[in-house]
Amino acid sequence: MKVYGLLLLFFGLNLAFTQESKAEEELSLANILDLEIEVATKSKQTLRDAPSIVSVVTAKDIELTGARDLIDVLRLVPGYTFAQDVLSVNTFVSRGLYAGEGKILLLIDGVELNDVSYGTHSLSHHIPVELIERIEIIRGPGSALYGGFAELGVINIITKSGSLEGHQAILTYGKLKDSSGTRTMAYAFGRKIDGGEINFNARLSSSNKATGDYTDINGQTQAIDNSTVLGRFFNVGIDYRGLKARILHDEHSVESEVLWGSLTTEPFRKDFDTSAVLFEYRYEFDDQFSFTPYASLKQQKGWWQPDADVDVLLGNDWRRITERRVAGGMLRYRITDAMEWTIGGENTVDESRIMMHFGRTGRRTTFASNGKSSIEFIRKSYYTQLTMDMDDIANVTVGGRLEDSKEFDETFVPRLGVTKVMGDTHIKLLASQAYRLPSIENYDLNTELEPEITTTFEVELGHKITEKVALTGNFFYTTIKDIIVYNYDSTL
Repeated sequence: MKVYGLLLLFFGLNLAFTQESKAEEELSLANILDLEIEVATKSKQTLRDAPSIVSVVTAKDIELTGARDLIDVLRLVPGYTFAQDVLSVNTFVSRGLYAGEGKILLLIDGVELNDVSYGTHSLSHHIPVELIERIEIIRGPGSALYGGFAELGVINIITKSGSLEGHQAILTYGKLKDSSGTRTMAYAFGRKIDGGEINFNARLSSSNKATGDYTDINGQTQAIDNSTVLGRFFNVGIDYRGLKARILHDEHSVESEVLWGSLTTEPFRKDFDTSAVLFEYRYEFDDQFSFTPYASLKQQKGWWQPDADVDVLLGNDWRRITERRVAGGMLRYRITDAMEWTIGGENTVDESRIMMHFGRTGRRTTFASNGKSSIEFIRKSYYTQLTMDMDDIANVTVGGRLEDSKEFDETFVPRLGVTKVMGDTHIKLLASQAYRLPSIENYDLNTELEPEITTTFEVELGHKITEKVALTGNFFYTTIKDIIVYNYDSTL
């Protein structure tokens, strides 16, 4: 598969690249374009120097646009749109490519939200946009740094923290013509402390996704009256003298009368629950060397049917508990003021346990690939990155990632980025590969699958025209090898 395109984006002072704090609401356009981000290299660089095609959406942007949902917010980002997955779940489309299963990495304060079973996302009406400080988005490959869920992009949501310096409470109510629309209660607290900061945020929400008539794949038309999303969100973190710790819980349910593209007489419900803890500690040996060990644990109930009787009625035995356990470390060496080398490695364990027996047979359903009610993937990955500021020539970033697991062949993806800022003009020349490993459920359907490999070439050119207007355009060319799909038309 090949995809290429040309995207043009006009920036004004009221669009992207401002932060929430009062001092930064009045940033000049020049300062906005030089805003520092970390998503591209995991170290601070300006938007124009970063070796990725990056967009930033801030709390002020969200406020000005009136966005009430993450989908509303990300529609501001060039190349992003959305599609409906099965069971009335909404997910990403990136640069014209369906990106629902393991192709875009979704993070909240560094915590991964992708479902372990498939790598999917359920986006509608549960991620608290009122509590977002800003979102950093890589609109292209990110696997060389972030691994197998970042094939087509990375979305890093940063919630309000110490910059809040106090409390914030939000009540939202929206109404459709004949029913309620969105109802939310949200609270945030953040404070700077000696040596760091602490933050806490929570949200309760209830939303109707849609009302009106729906025509399914069989041509049947029916009024949609029970398309609801219930959400509960909790997030607490501390950053203290190099130690970062976070606990996050995201729980939401989707109820709809649309099942696998066909209408049902009664609404059914699916739950998506994520509980995660994350720890990391940055130890600085001196001005040149630092080492950051990190560990995380994520447990999920994705696509979970809470009513076992409905499971049997619909012929859907989906009741799994999944876990992802990650332990790793990153060494950073500042060779000179103009050169920095990063090397790291991590061990990841994915596990899925079936908690339902189909048809009430008295025996738990087993995975087809191993004949057991549980399955486990273990893989090791190693990554490296060298960034060089070559004075008047350009900034150069080169790196790569190696992934090794017993289920699949070794996968290596390289990365090269050359960026140059020349006064009001900047240019980026980027070439990289990315990958998506088959998920547990992909592998269970076909043990012969190989990792999906994406190769992308990108060019970005930007120029500040006036003190309030800048123009940026980018060209990308993408090919995908060994694409993972469920079925295809062999006649095409």
